[in-house]
Amino acid sequence: MARPEDNLNFLNVHTVPNNLTQRIEYNSDGTVKYAGHAKKGSATSDTQAWTIQSFTYVSQQVTAIKISYGAWDDRSSLSYD
Repeated sequence: MARPEDNLNFLNVHTVPNNLTQRIEYNSDGTVKYAGHAKKGSATSDTQAWTIQSFTYVSQQVTAIKISYGAWDDRSSLSYD
């Protein structure tokens, strides 16, 4: 049986399909800290709407991207895998 994570489609942080909205939070050095996608019109507080990516860097190079699901407003307290 296929797991949901087997069917993930990764998108460039800057490319968003027309039916989605995107939010981005930056670190103080200008690198992306979090990027989130949800259906257009979703509230940032909607715990069922957002797919959020957390980026890890070494020398300003992305070394890991972890994903969580929940409200954009809660992005810093979510668990990322």
